[in-house]
Amino acid sequence: ADTEEGKTMNALNVAISYAQLGKKVLLIDADMRKSHLRKKLHIEGKGGLSEYLAALTDDLNIHKEMDNLDVIVSGACPPNPAELLVGQRWYDLLEKSKSEYDVIFVDLPPLGIVSDALCLAEAATAYVVVVREWVTKFERTEMVVRKLESLDANICGIIYNGISAKSPDYNYKHYGKEYEEQGQDD
Repeated sequence: ADTEEGKTMNALNVAISYAQLGKKVLLIDADMRKSHLRKKLHIEGKGGLSEYLAALTDDLNIHKEMDNLDVIVSGACPPNPAELLVGQRWYDLLEKSKSEYDVIFVDLPPLGIVSDALCLAEAATAYVVVVREWVTKFERTEMVVRKLESLDANICGIIYNGISAKSPDYNYKHYGKEYEEQGQDD
């Protein structure tokens, strides 16, 4: 999986975890340039986020993925994704969704590449930065954090994924062996 698909999987997995905890969750795929969520969830049809925000439709399709988890897919790639994320329809959608959902996750394109994620600084409660070992350079992560901090954005965490079990930073090398040994003692 490429880094962007991995980012989308992180958003989906966290959203599923919250839904399994009994929270009513909305996952919005706002990566309108290179969406992976629609393909991953096998969602067909029209009425995605880009069409809704561009006022091409008033019928925003909200897909029920599982109990407590609804999904809005990105829609067709528009010529102006960042502009759509600062429009009134976007803020109205977020405001309406806040009254209907306990948690809203918005999957955005990589901040180091485009500025779409910065558009949400005023509306987002918090950001989770996703980095991948051997792919995301420290300098880029630092730049992203500094950009978000300059906007007073709340960074509530970092997901560090793709760590190899052979990495010197991997602290759970013997974790599986302990369970194997424990199972033999029973």
